[in-house]
Amino acid sequence: MGAAWVSAGLMAMSVLITFVGFVLSAALLFGMAARGFGSRHPVRDLGIGAALALPVYWVFTSGLGVTLPSLVNAWI
Repeated sequence: MGAAWVSAGLMAMSVLITFVGFVLSAALLFGMAARGFGSRHPVRDLGIGAALALPVYWVFTSGLGVTLPSLVNAWI
């Protein structure tokens, strides 16, 4: 069952990254992967995922000059 959560998280990120941006989709992926590994704290997992995704976004866009989907899209 854990592999299904991780696989669903990867599929969700690939679909949602253009709609909700990199940080939110990466946080969702982290939360779903944590659930797949047995975590029962979804809010904490989403917060940790966002806390990890924000510096990654910053390093890639500012430090390396790589364009990732926007932090949070304009329609949100």
